[in-house]
Amino acid sequence: MIHRELKLFLDNKVHPLPPWIIFAFSLGAFLHEEGIKNEKSANVVVSVPNEQYFALFVAVGIADKIFSVKRGENSVRQQILSLKKGSRIIYQDNRYTRKASVLSVESSPVRNGEFILFIQDGGIRLGIPESQWKEKIILLDEEFSDIRRRRKVGKNQKLRISSPFMRALYSDEQLGEVSFYPGNNFYIIGDRQKFIEVMSEICFFINGQKGSIGEFLYIENVQKNSSYFNGKFLSPRMKKTFMINRDIPVLFSDTLSYRKQSRLFAQNPSLIVIGRSEHENHIRDVVSDVSRRIILGDTEMITSEIASYIELYGASVPNGIELLAWRERHC
Repeated sequence: MIHRELKLFLDNKVHPLPPWIIFAFSLGAFLHEEGIKNEKSANVVVSVPNEQYFALFVAVGIADKIFSVKRGENSVRQQILSLKKGSRIIYQDNRYTRKASVLSVESSPVRNGEFILFIQDGGIRLGIPESQWKEKIILLDEEFSDIRRRRKVGKNQKLRISSPFMRALYSDEQLGEVSFYPGNNFYIIGDRQKFIEVMSEICFFINGQKGSIGEFLYIENVQKNSSYFNGKFLSPRMKKTFMINRDIPVLFSDTLSYRKQSRLFAQNPSLIVIGRSEHENHIRDVVSDVSRRIILGDTEMITSEIASYIELYGASVPNGIELLAWRERHC
């Protein structure tokens, strides 16, 4: 767990992580592992003195769980074998990197029990042996019914997570596997410009390496220099333009985010952050709606369950932070 290794870098000095950051990490871990249970979604409300950083640190806790997973060769094979004709992948060789379309996955005529992935690389049918899949292939979410002309990935886009800071925390194998598997593991709603500013601040330290929140988070609609994303950003006023995965936790970074987008994500596991410096009427609206959901919905209180999880994680609810949580079943 990252809180056992990371330090806080502040005012050019290294400090232990404060309890509230470790607490935020633990909530992210909980939402990732226990967000859906018995067909009920977990909803967590936290009242904090200042809401500016909290949701992003919770997202780091989610990302850490993703980076720490060891999937292994069999999982990679299963992902490739499930690709269909027309699926899009990123292919890398010694010359350059580009998007390509899948033709088929066939048994190797040379090695018994192994497979070859065939792709359309421009006008060439190219075969990639199974032994090279993790090295040369990155999956994409894009699916097409027909094979389409290849598209080059932008020159400024990063395809692998390989910063010295991240390599001090995770193995090359872990980082390589994460790059192989795309997909959003959280939705986050808030002020995009503030997110950009906070994510760029150097605030972590480990083994001589300094890092930022942005080292962990690759958020679609916020960052543009990576082909890998582990989260998706929405502004409070953004309209729905995509299919929502109801199993993915949504992080409402402030009361405005919840007031504007709560109906859109009513069935998702959620974090609701209330900053006590926010407008009194906004706080009242959120508290009123949370009360309504708990009283009128098919709910069970799980504050003590989360408290036990947090303790096992190695954290605690810090002084000055209030916590309330429930599970809710949706029709």
